Amino acid sequence: LNPDKIVSNEGNTSLLESLSIIANSDLAICLDSGLQHLCSLVEIPTISIFSSRDFEGMWKPNNKNQYVIRNKIE
Repeated sequence: LNPDKIVSNEGNTSLLESLSIIANSDLAICLDSGLQHLCSLVEIPTISIFSSRDFEGMWKPNNKNQYVIRNKIE
């Protein structure tokens, strides 16, 4: 990854602006949130970080290009 191409627009964009940025991205890294679903919508490779409270297999992205990172914390 080129550090000069990594962008964080957290809290600075509308939903439509976020979708436009995501659609023009090569990769997204996000939490298990609405942005993850936008990434799935435009089918870009995505790494999603899930909460340890999530039930594995119950909730997951609906895209073959999405990968989930999940760590159980006791």
